[in-house]
Amino acid sequence: MNSPKASAPITSESDICKVLTCLPEKWIVDFANTIDVVNDHNRVQRQRSGFQARLYDGMSGQGHRRQAETNSNLAKGVESSLRWISELALSQAKSNLAIERINQRFVEIREGVIDLTNFSVATREQVCELTDRFEGHAKNMRQEMQRIDMQLQAKTQLDHVMSQWGAGIFHSFSPAGRCYAVLEELRWGRFGDFLRDYPIERARFLDFAQNRLIEQLAKDAQCAPHKRLGMHQWLTAPRDRHVLQDAQEALTYVGDWVTDIDNAPFVYTVTRQPVVDSRPSAIPYLCSADTVVISLAGEVFGEE
Repeated sequence: MNSPKASAPITSESDICKVLTCLPEKWIVDFANTIDVVNDHNRVQRQRSGFQARLYDGMSGQGHRRQAETNSNLAKGVESSLRWISELALSQAKSNLAIERINQRFVEIREGVIDLTNFSVATREQVCELTDRFEGHAKNMRQEMQRIDMQLQAKTQLDHVMSQWGAGIFHSFSPAGRCYAVLEELRWGRFGDFLRDYPIERARFLDFAQNRLIEQLAKDAQCAPHKRLGMHQWLTAPRDRHVLQDAQEALTYVGDWVTDIDNAPFVYTVTRQPVVDSRPSAIPYLCSADTVVISLAGEVFGEE
């Protein structure tokens, strides 16, 4: 009778790790938690289940042939464990939870090593270096999470103001005035915060916002985005009973940062609504929705 075939080591590419993606994260944290429990390490290795053994062998890259030697080295001191963790942790630990817990463990190890006289200077330095390395990695991870959170808030604000526009909240303004009002809402909100804090994302997010504004502005004007209309059609506000009494005055106040007409002719024109014949020379007689949006956005966010 043939003996049962030994189960293969489990790696991050194994099917079970594709189903339970947290397995490598938990394993590397468990590995870090045993670093300074040197006397207990061989006992832990003997007591672990077959699944744990396969996980250890696969994740650490160690086959059964080298396992005894590895255990022996680990029992001699933390140096070998530190070498292992430095090679494996950054490649296996991907989640913020894993990185934070490993970082916390290294801080505990550093504090413990400093208090013990039987550790060599080299070992102390190795512990401190590795702890600093993971503290930096954890900090980078927190910063990335903060960036993602702000990005989500920026997108949420954009969705919100565009929903308001579509629902008629900005009905009291002219078509171009609605566009300007939305841009100012974005500039003063989380969208603007995100552009200022993460300038590398600026062009991509502005382009994304402009496309949505162009679509809505063209919809309001009932024309194609590239269709050119007389400037008066973009500047004419509704005159029905639902128009807010202070709408245009409020828009003028919001745009009072324009002190030089030549530097922001579109904002000046939209917020002051001069007669067409006295418009700034930079404003064409005919404009399309995309021209209005891109010009206004450039002036509004060009001040940042």
